[in-house]
Amino acid sequence: MKRARVVCFSLIWLSLLFSAGMPGMAAEGWVPGEIRAVSIWPNDIEPPFAVPADPASPGVIQLVSASFDPLVAVPELPSSLRWTSPEFNPFQLVQFSGPISEQDIGRLRDAGAEPLVYLAHFTFICRLHSSVAINSVRDLLCVRWIGSFEPAYRIDPLVGQTPLTRHSRIIDPMLHLTVTVFPGESLDPLEAKVIGLGGEITDRVNTAERRSLRIRLEPGAVIELAHCEEVYRIEEEG
Repeated sequence: MKRARVVCFSLIWLSLLFSAGMPGMAAEGWVPGEIRAVSIWPNDIEPPFAVPADPASPGVIQLVSASFDPLVAVPELPSSLRWTSPEFNPFQLVQFSGPISEQDIGRLRDAGAEPLVYLAHFTFICRLHSSVAINSVRDLLCVRWIGSFEPAYRIDPLVGQTPLTRHSRIIDPMLHLTVTVFPGESLDPLEAKVIGLGGEITDRVNTAERRSLRIRLEPGAVIELAHCEEVYRIEEEG
């Protein structure tokens, strides 16, 4: 009899639990892995911002949000996604004419540019030491093109479109992001910017290999965050 009462009580408890919804379980109509679509892009302009006829062409620069041959056409971006500040933008895309030699890297550094991140094809994101270096780099015979590493190129296309697996994330109006800065850049200005935008810092990674912040931020503030010159990549956590 005692065992029967225990079983009966257990069945009643489970019935109540599932009818009310277990903590952390899906709300009515929610399926794990559901995409919470949040548009962060202005004027319905979304990546990819340009896709060439032949992405494998050696003249094409392949970015996470765009692929283009700069001598054919560069992506047409609204002003909110371009670097429009009158201040010098030290982070530039530098594409070489072909395979890059150690001598080419030496010439690049002598011209005042520090290569940071390699991209296909034959391209580096570089940190330039002054505005004068732009012309110095452009004049190198081994350089095919130089242009700004725009805010649009720093945002992963899946931001706002990432499949989420937890109910708490589905109902959270804030995006959970990982923001990485370029090698050698401090996290302090980024922290101040996040707080100024009303965001919350949840974790900080500061190692020789990676410097990044995990944050919560309103979707409408992502574009402005991408205008921080030290930001390399903004990604949403799943």
